Amino acid sequence: MLHGGGHGLYSRRRVRGQPGVNLQEQSCAAVRLRARDVAAEYEGHARTLDERHHGVRAEDVREGSAQPGPILSRLREFPPCGGLIWGAYTEASDEVHELISHAATIGSELRWRRMGARSPAEARGFLVASMRREWSVSAWLCQSRLVAWRLSTVGVPQLPPRAPRAAAPAGPQAEQWRAGDADLAARFLQGLAPAVFGGGPRLA
Repeated sequence: MLHGGGHGLYSRRRVRGQPGVNLQEQSCAAVRLRARDVAAEYEGHARTLDERHHGVRAEDVREGSAQPGPILSRLREFPPCGGLIWGAYTEASDEVHELISHAATIGSELRWRRMGARSPAEARGFLVASMRREWSVSAWLCQSRLVAWRLSTVGVPQLPPRAPRAAAPAGPQAEQWRAGDADLAARFLQGLAPAVFGGGPRLA
């Protein structure tokens, strides 16, 4: 999910400079740019692994002076990876709409009679509308949580650096330890809010 900041890598400010993007497309262009970059990031990681484990220099592969390594070659046997991206206003990348369309088509063909529909087409229309509504509500909920949880950082010029995990205090002060990215991500998915205090990020 992309944030709504005006200075971000996939913000509207950057999108305005992209060729072929008009004003009406700016609201969705940011998520499309991010989705397009996902496949390139997968290939870049595969080139890095080939260089690390098979001695195939990533720079040579990018320039075309060397053949792709085994990991990149294996990756290219599959269709390009599509990015399921949600924007700051719950706009979604084309891949999200394709997934909804595919899931609704398969679901309607298998369940249209049990759904009480008169045809698979009628069931598909209901499934598309239902999935769009539920997914958009979930996206709005996550975006709202993110905004609400970051209110405590307003006016904080820069968060203090995290202490090493091994140096976390024990005993009565255990609740004051500074959380790592993995811990914050796990709490976020559980619906728990990370808060920021003077001593650094703390899980609340």
